[in-house]
Amino acid sequence: MSLRRRLLPLLLAPLFATAVLLVAPDGAALANGDPVTIVLAYLNGVSNWGPTNAAGVAELVLKEGEVRLTATNLPALSGEDYRLWVLNTASGDYKQIAAFNSGPDQVARVDTFLAEPETRDGWDLVLVSIETADSTPAKAGARHSIAGRYPVHGTEQGRPALLPNTGGNPDEPATDASALWVGAAGLLVGSATTTLFWVRSAKRGAR
Repeated sequence: MSLRRRLLPLLLAPLFATAVLLVAPDGAALANGDPVTIVLAYLNGVSNWGPTNAAGVAELVLKEGEVRLTATNLPALSGEDYRLWVLNTASGDYKQIAAFNSGPDQVARVDTFLAEPETRDGWDLVLVSIETADSTPAKAGARHSIAGRYPVHGTEQGRPALLPNTGGNPDEPATDASALWVGAAGLLVGSATTTLFWVRSAKRGAR
C-alpha cells in the first residue's frame, strides 16, 4: 500500500469529525420524550419581576419526568418560593414542574423528577413565577421572573445570541453561540488544508 493511502484515513478523520459537528442537530428537541434545552432570561412581554440580568438554563424530558434547572441572579425569597412552569400558550394550559429557592449567592438549582410524567405535547413556554410558599396554584401568579420559549424546529426562534453564564466568574462575558460555529468552520478549513498538504507531500516522496 502506498504512503498516500496509509496516510489518508488518519488525515481525513478530523475532517469528517468536524463535518459531523457542523451538520449534527443540537441537543434540543421538540418531541416531548426527547431532551429539550431552553435558555431563560428576562423576557419582554412576559417577565415583570426581579433583576433583569437573571438568567438560566432548563433541561426537560417531560415524558420521562426529568426536570433540571440552573439559574443565577435570582434573589433568595422568604415566605415565598419560585415555581417552574411549562405553558401551552395556545390552549392556556399550565403545568407546574418544580418549586425551588435560591441560595445566598442568588444561584438556584433544580434536579428532580415529576411525580407523574407529563405526556401532553404542545408546550411552548417555560416560566418562573413567584408564589406563596407551600401554596398549590393551578397556574402561575401575576409575578413573572425569567422565561424562555421552546425552540422552533428549523429556525433560530427561542435561541439567544448569547448563552447565559450560570456558573464561574460572573464578570466573564457570555458565550457567543455563533462563535462556536465560526470556530468549527475554521477547524474544517484547517483540516482540509492539512490533508491536502500531506497528500501532496506523500506523492512527491513516492516519486
